[in-house]
Amino acid sequence: MIRRLLQQEVQQFIKIHEHDDLDALALKYRHVNEIDIRLVLDQVRGRQKARGKLPGWYRCPGILYPPKISMEQCSSEKTARYKAGLVSGEILMDLTGGFGVDTYYLSQSFAVTHYVEQDEWLYELARHNHKILQSKIFHHRSDALDFVANFDKKVGVAYLDPARRDATNKKVYRLEDCEPKVAQYLPQLLDKANQLLIKTSPLLDIDLTLQALQFVSSVHVISVSNEVKEVLYLVEKGAASPRITAINFVDGKPPQAFEFTREEEKLSNIDFGPAGRYLYEPNAALMKAGAFRVIAARYDLKKIHPNTHLYTQDQLFPDFPGRKFEIEQVLPVDKKKVHPHLDNMKANVTTRNFPLSVDALKKKLGIKDGGDTYLFGITGTNGAKRILLTRKVT
Repeated sequence: MIRRLLQQEVQQFIKIHEHDDLDALALKYRHVNEIDIRLVLDQVRGRQKARGKLPGWYRCPGILYPPKISMEQCSSEKTARYKAGLVSGEILMDLTGGFGVDTYYLSQSFAVTHYVEQDEWLYELARHNHKILQSKIFHHRSDALDFVANFDKKVGVAYLDPARRDATNKKVYRLEDCEPKVAQYLPQLLDKANQLLIKTSPLLDIDLTLQALQFVSSVHVISVSNEVKEVLYLVEKGAASPRITAINFVDGKPPQAFEFTREEEKLSNIDFGPAGRYLYEPNAALMKAGAFRVIAARYDLKKIHPNTHLYTQDQLFPDFPGRKFEIEQVLPVDKKKVHPHLDNMKANVTTRNFPLSVDALKKKLGIKDGGDTYLFGITGTNGAKRILLTRKVT
């Protein structure tokens, strides 16, 4: 099938229709050069996704792409490169190879890399793409645990990205329900590898996952453009009290990184107070990591309310890992009070610990999305519902 997809006519079709609507193409065509249109549309969809997610692969002629769900779940180039900076050594085993993005970037930090995948099509795609990318990776079509049991060498790192869906394709929310069952086979895995690097979905609870894995030396919560993409756990025998790094990649800017421990979070003192001159909104990685108190202590910020994860101070901290706003007005939830401060009845609306959703608040205030004004519907320190009218600080 790989040879057939690489036919000139098929590749031309994929490139010509790269920007077209996939549903419309599926209705118009049944086959392309006698290849089922669904397989061809996987390539069109893959290129559409790779343009932003895997720009290096997108620009490389001959790269082939997997079905939709594998393309959605694979790492981006940014997150894969970040992983490659966490571990290095002589031998790496990627036990859940999948589409092979992580394998490729991780392999650049190791002398020898073994890719393991039991799905035949993903295996064939990865082997083909890694050859196109001129990587030195050994490919094995095997069950992950069988491969570990039969591998006769100790390795530096074993990488795993357990499947987050069950047999009925439903999402799962505990590490114990993912496949392979890493926590269950932790002793066997740690007998074979000095370190385990485990990638999980952002949906999994960090503290429950730490309990399941026991020996975690570090946790990395990774977001791209303020959307959490994955959480990484570095596991090694004897490790305890892991350091947690929350990192947010922002286009055109240095990544926002913040490091702390659960103990620091627990012991951090925090003050509460009304809105000052500036409003601070932590990025999504920080919120997922649970840095609710320590972020305030590090930057000497006051929290607006115990359940409102927004912070304030009269001083501007340009390096704060999140969005920053200058507060111009604190207003009641009353459109007559809000409207005089808006241009064309437009604003960007956010709610935090507030009884109305964003859409409901926009409707109540009679405004539309847009403009340079940012409105925050909040519950203040004294419990009162207020509108913070702000301008973004760049």
